[in-house]
Amino acid sequence: MSSFGYRTLTVALFTLICCP
Repeated sequence: MSSFGYRTLTVALFTLICCP
């Protein structure tokens, strides 16, 4: 479950930075 949470967090951060 840790991997899933980490992946989601990274994707969310990347999306926010890419499309602010």
